[in-house]
Amino acid sequence: MRWSVLVGPALFVLTCLVAGVRVLALGLGTGGIPERAIAVALLSAGVCGYALIGGVPMLPGLSPANLHLASALGDLAISVGCVACCLFTWRTFRPDQTWAAGVFTGCTAVLAIGAVLGLARGSFALPYGDRPLSFRAGLFVQWFAFAWTSWESLRYQALLRRRVRLGLSDPEVVARILMWGVASGCAALLLAMYAGLWLRRPGLVPSFEEVALIAVPGIGAAVSVWLAFFPPAGWRRRFAERAVTPGPEA
Repeated sequence: MRWSVLVGPALFVLTCLVAGVRVLALGLGTGGIPERAIAVALLSAGVCGYALIGGVPMLPGLSPANLHLASALGDLAISVGCVACCLFTWRTFRPDQTWAAGVFTGCTAVLAIGAVLGLARGSFALPYGDRPLSFRAGLFVQWFAFAWTSWESLRYQALLRRRVRLGLSDPEVVARILMWGVASGCAALLLAMYAGLWLRRPGLVPSFEEVALIAVPGIGAAVSVWLAFFPPAGWRRRFAERAVTPGPEA
């Protein structure tokens, strides 16, 4: 029965996998940086990172060497996904802002330095609470990457919503941006919970309850991503009808 708590995490990984592959195919077809960046974030952080840190360590009979390898690769996969998320935010919402390019560069540098130091010193074999300051800085940057994306998405969605009342924006597009903002916010919450739980652990193997707990915002993120990029017919019809319905005057 204890293994049943892993149904939620398994659904999260599966949803991220399907959505990530489909968004990647879309990005390869359009050549757009935002689509490809989102696909990398989903596949790297959502699938590889989550599975390597929350799933692989729970396998029975895993040797310490393989456990440490899963931890190192999982941290690296999450970092790659967060870099992709920052790239999406910069190129989509602030392409002409020098400070946004600086934020992307700074986040990438912190995560890269942390990964190099972790491999060089072998700190990936230590419990999270015993790892150096560079690792904790990386955890903060990972959280910040999705929190920044959520903030920019929700801010832009609020601006476009005002234009909907004037018939200058597509309500479905506004709803998709909202869903991506919600998804990013759920991902930021997941990373905050992950850091809080793992920093207190004496080892690298999570409990069933911890994996199930961090899957809750993960499932919210996966569902929101699906609605943002592959909304069902009923969802699309709802916003198409709203587009032709006169709204209140601004």
